[in-house]
Amino acid sequence: TPVTTAGQPVGLMLDKSQGLVLGPDLNPDPSFDSAAAWSTTNGGQGTVEVTGGNGVAVSVGNGATLDRSLSGTMFAGKFYQVSYQIESISGGGIRFSDRVRTGVVRNTTGTKTEFFSGSSDRATGGFQFLTAGVSAVISSLTIREVTGNHATQATSAARPTYQTGAGLHWLAFDGVDDAMATGTITPGVDKTQVFVGYNELQTTTEARAIAEFGPNSGNGRWLLLRNLSPTIRSLFQSTGTTSQNATSANPDLTGIGVLTGLGDISGDTSTVRADGVQLAQNTSDQGTGNYLANTLFIGSRGGSSSFLKGNIYGLITRFGPNLSAAQIADTEAYMATRTGVTL
Repeated sequence: TPVTTAGQPVGLMLDKSQGLVLGPDLNPDPSFDSAAAWSTTNGGQGTVEVTGGNGVAVSVGNGATLDRSLSGTMFAGKFYQVSYQIESISGGGIRFSDRVRTGVVRNTTGTKTEFFSGSSDRATGGFQFLTAGVSAVISSLTIREVTGNHATQATSAARPTYQTGAGLHWLAFDGVDDAMATGTITPGVDKTQVFVGYNELQTTTEARAIAEFGPNSGNGRWLLLRNLSPTIRSLFQSTGTTSQNATSANPDLTGIGVLTGLGDISGDTSTVRADGVQLAQNTSDQGTGNYLANTLFIGSRGGSSSFLKGNIYGLITRFGPNLSAAQIADTEAYMATRTGVTL
C-alpha cells in the first residue's frame, strides 16, 4: 500500500538508480498453456484445473489452491510486480500468495497488479481460493522484477515513518530500532561515493549510523557514522583489507545538512565532507580488494545497533570511478535541495 500521509510507517523504499524498469516475465507459463506446470488442490470440493489457456476453479472449498514452482524465480532481497487477469469470479474471493506474503483479496474481474518483496527465496506460489463455493477463471499471471536495490523493513514496529513539511519529504528514524536494509549488492569495484541529506536529532554523544555497507566487521565495506565522541562528530570509514577512518569534530552534535563519504581502496583515501566542505581525509593504507557483496543498512549498524535518531531526506550510494570536484559539488547541491538547506 503506497504511503501518502505523514506518520505512516515505511516498509519499502524503491531504488530509482535503474529507473524502476521491469525485467522480463519470470513465469514460464504465464498463459496457463501447460497443466503440468501447475499443482492444484480443491479444498475438499469442486475442481481446480488448468485447461483451455486458463486456470479454472469451479465451486471449490475454502483453502483450494492453484500453484506453481517459484524456485529460481523470486529471491530474497528482490522486489517483484505480480500481475494477473481475472476473467470471471463469483461466490467469494481469491488472492495471490508467495507463501510468505499474501496479496489483496479480489472478488471482481479485470487486471490486478501487486508488489511483493521478502527476506527469503520463494519455492512455491500461486492463487488461494478463500470462500467455500467460489468459482473463478484466471487467464494470465506475470511475475517481473522491479530492478534496483530496494530497501525494506519487514518488522512493522521497526519501520521509519514518512514525514513531510515545507515542500520536503523525509524518513524519521526513532533511535530505538528503526532501520532499513537492501538485498545483497555486489559492486565489483574499489571506489565509492555516498551522499545523504540528514537531520541529526540525538542530543547526547552516542554513535549513530546513517548508513553502513556491510557488517560491523570484515573486508570490502564502508560506514558513515555520527557522534561517536565529542571529538568525532562525523566519521567515514573505508575498508579494503584494512579499515581507515576519516573523522572530524564537525558538524555540531545536532543539526541539518548534507554529509558525504568518499572511499578509494586502491587510492588509499577515505574522505568525509559536510555541507560542501571537506572535513577530513585519511590517506593511510586500506589494503587491497574491492567493496564486496554486502547489504546496505540504512539508519543502523548491521540492522541491530547504533540506530539513527533523526531524519534522512535522501541517500545516494554510488560504486564507480572517482567523481570530479565539480560532480561532487553538483551532487551535494542537489541533495541540499532535497534537505532544505543552502550550501
